Amino acid sequence: MDQPRQPKDLQGLLKFCVEATKAEDAPGDTESTIANMDPERRQWLEQALAGMSVDVVKELVEAIKVLNSSSVQDPNASEEDLEKIEYIFDCTGDWVGQVDMANNFHKIGGFDSLFKCLKSPHASVRNQAGNIIAELSQNNPYCQENFVKENFLELLFNILKSDYDVQVKAMYAISCIVRDSSMAQDKFLELNGSAVVMNTTMESKSEKLRIKACFFISALCEENGAIKQAFIDMGLPRQILTLMQMEEHQQSHEHMTRALLVVLTDEVKKELVNSSELNLKTFLQERLDLIKGQEEFDEERMYLQEIAKACYGQFVKTDSKADVDR
Repeated sequence: MDQPRQPKDLQGLLKFCVEATKAEDAPGDTESTIANMDPERRQWLEQALAGMSVDVVKELVEAIKVLNSSSVQDPNASEEDLEKIEYIFDCTGDWVGQVDMANNFHKIGGFDSLFKCLKSPHASVRNQAGNIIAELSQNNPYCQENFVKENFLELLFNILKSDYDVQVKAMYAISCIVRDSSMAQDKFLELNGSAVVMNTTMESKSEKLRIKACFFISALCEENGAIKQAFIDMGLPRQILTLMQMEEHQQSHEHMTRALLVVLTDEVKKELVNSSELNLKTFLQERLDLIKGQEEFDEERMYLQEIAKACYGQFVKTDSKADVDR
């Protein structure tokens, strides 16, 4: 349980050595260490790594056995069993960081195990499963498509709607499956994903959840015009403006402003910009006045300025402050 994990590549071996010699002030930047390494030393380390090599697929097979064990579904599982499962998730995360190993994890039945883990009575197991799903999906079309085919989005949407202990990881997993995947985006539209995300995240008291959701919305609306229109039809601009006007200033407001920028611009939605109900121009002016002169809100200020310029073709900038021309 407590033994260190075997490194899988040269960078992993260097990290392993650095962590083992922290007391001796070993350098901590492994990437620069590799780049500047003497060829003879590099050869020695690669030979050392070869002697420590492990069969990753075999390790993944053993990990899947643990993830399929009765402890995962047993509400009375011991703390020791849950710690073992956590350790297995950590190891699995290391192994599947390589695209080929991520794909192999699917081929040997790992996705079936993750689906079951998402239904575990233990929030820790569900959270770790969500995290691994996100890691497997990033920059990996093969895994994204298979998560869609095996109905993970439906399950993750249900978790997002009702499992408050796992919402953040569920949002993270959904985001990684859907971004940069046309198949997943089609499924997102089919499942009315815009409504699910808006209704469960935007008014949440979890800042972390709202930030992840806004990042996802921004990225997705930049990629897919149909999804952008779906968020508009669901009333996202009005929801963002209402929340930002009702609340004390929150960290998530910067990310909401970014989402508003993406939704309103590119092809400016004139019916929204000129809507008396939305009253966007007044909102922009009041918001800019509120954060005037406060450097910590520079990003939000920049987004507000960009919205004003795109929608009304005008803004005034003086000493890092900005106002919409009245």
